[in-house]
Amino acid sequence: MLATACFWGPKKRPVGFLNLGPVAQLAQHDETFFSDLEILLRRDAGGFYAMSTACTYDLSGLIYSERDGKLLWRSQYTESAYNSDGTVAHGPTKYPLPFYKLELASGTIGGPPDTLFVEVGVERPASWRLPVPK
Repeated sequence: MLATACFWGPKKRPVGFLNLGPVAQLAQHDETFFSDLEILLRRDAGGFYAMSTACTYDLSGLIYSERDGKLLWRSQYTESAYNSDGTVAHGPTKYPLPFYKLELASGTIGGPPDTLFVEVGVERPASWRLPVPK
């Protein structure tokens, strides 16, 4: 008999850089949702930070909606839901939404200067910030 093992950890998105756009334009808003990229970019006094909006249970795109008077990121296919800070509101998922590293355009990424990129797959703590350039 052949023994198999299953990994029951969170589903992970493919690694890579995604172009979010010019920093000057993004800095005009406290929050920008890139539905096509499944990324939520936020800005506070510390700088920019990016959270995935792909479910950690099945990688489906999440929708932001109200339920029982509370705003949640919800899966369209399962009962998985997340609070606005990415923590799990209810399952079947058991894993919070990841936060990703942000970078400004450089020779390794390409693209015009002062363009913000998110590096999907390189996770950062929810408290991590990329300072907003002046």
